[in-house]
Amino acid sequence: MKKHLIIALAVATVFAMGLVAFAQPGGGGGFGGQRGNFQARREAQMKAVEALEQAVAKLKEGMTAMGQRGAGGGQRGNFQEMTEEQRTQLMEQMRTRRQEQQDAITTIETQVVMLKGRRQLQTEHEEALAQLQAIEAQAKRENATQTAAMIAKMTQEKQTNFDQLMEKMGYSQN
Repeated sequence: MKKHLIIALAVATVFAMGLVAFAQPGGGGGFGGQRGNFQARREAQMKAVEALEQAVAKLKEGMTAMGQRGAGGGQRGNFQEMTEEQRTQLMEQMRTRRQEQQDAITTIETQVVMLKGRRQLQTEHEEALAQLQAIEAQAKRENATQTAAMIAKMTQEKQTNFDQLMEKMGYSQN
């Protein structure tokens, strides 16, 4: 039941993101240079939606295949009757399927980040940094220098990761 709920949520998310992508302004009036930016963003969003659909389909396929094998009945009994080579082969197949599912989930997460866009990511990042900086300031007021240093390091790591993400997504730095 949980598997079906996860799949349904993933499909609904893809559908919603697709609607968001279609609803983006076309840049028809206004600033000439922005029309190209809107068009490029829309194309990137469409590619992200397609990648999401493919990843969800792959995830669903893997989960369905696992369910069919598990529902076949008595696999545990059969596992005990298998030779060591058969067990090893089955375990390797399970590891492969698990890795494929994890890859699909990673793809889904990456594409959702792409759909959010720079402005949303920037806002979320700034809010997270503000919280860390407030905690760091409190630690300094309490003379917790080691704690403040650890928080400053976390803040710097978050900033570095964010900068790398922006670069990976093709957004220039401010």
